[in-house]
Amino acid sequence: MEQELVSVVIPTYKRPEELKRAINSVINQTYKNIEIIVIDDNYKYPEIRKKTESIVSKYKNIIYIENKENLGGSESRNVGINNAHGKYIAFLDDDDEFLPNKIEMQLKLYKKLEKQEKKVGLIYCYANVIKDGKIYKTIQKDYEGIPLAEHMIECIAATSWWICKKEVLIDIGYFDELSSHQDAALILKLLSKGYEIYRVPEILLNYYVYNNKDRISKVDNKYINTDLYYRDLCRKQYEKIKNKKQIKNVEYSFNKRLCYFYIKNKEFDKAKKELKAMCKIFPFKLQNLKYIVKFLIKK
Repeated sequence: MEQELVSVVIPTYKRPEELKRAINSVINQTYKNIEIIVIDDNYKYPEIRKKTESIVSKYKNIIYIENKENLGGSESRNVGINNAHGKYIAFLDDDDEFLPNKIEMQLKLYKKLEKQEKKVGLIYCYANVIKDGKIYKTIQKDYEGIPLAEHMIECIAATSWWICKKEVLIDIGYFDELSSHQDAALILKLLSKGYEIYRVPEILLNYYVYNNKDRISKVDNKYINTDLYYRDLCRKQYEKIKNKKQIKNVEYSFNKRLCYFYIKNKEFDKAKKELKAMCKIFPFKLQNLKYIVKFLIKK
């Protein structure tokens, strides 16, 4: 296989120790023609930036970029895209790690599909979910082609799971500046523009999750507002979904999630509105009763 350059973009924020693991997982890839681009978003935290810079300096040939202000994940990835020299780009969150043959296997499938004249948007993979240092579960999704409705219900793959072409990312207009759903919004843009997604049916990633104690009692309003914005983005694509039941499933998934958020935030009027919509879409769904009970207890 021709060794074309692959750029791996790693945005980092307040995780210098985890960053070392991420970088090492790229260095240990079986595919060797890789450039690593670290985007340091620790502008507000000079001590963490100093530590991050010290860690990166111990490696050879890493492109290290310090943001002049805190940009967040989306804009940091866009900085990486603009500075990438590779034809292909893979993204890696600073707390995740590639398994050794990730890039080799994904790139092999990418090239095979291109020979078949497929309009490839990205290739994703299976992943281990790591929680408290152990494999919590394995995620194996098998959606391929243009699974628009399925993706609206649940994001098919987070950014660390992908490999894609730089020219495709530029064509769809990069990542949107969002506080959440960054990966979902980009895949939505890919699918809505006719690009297809495919997957390597192998576990190629360790994807780390953490218990976020800050969200136990209250949900950040920025997250809710982004959820509302993402729902509007999805609604603009409903005309491309021929199966009306799929649209109902998408709407129900948003209603359910927003209802849960509003109940946690004690915004009961808004929760009631989403709950009514749930009951209207699927009047006899058992989950409606579950959310009605939650609503009445919390209120």
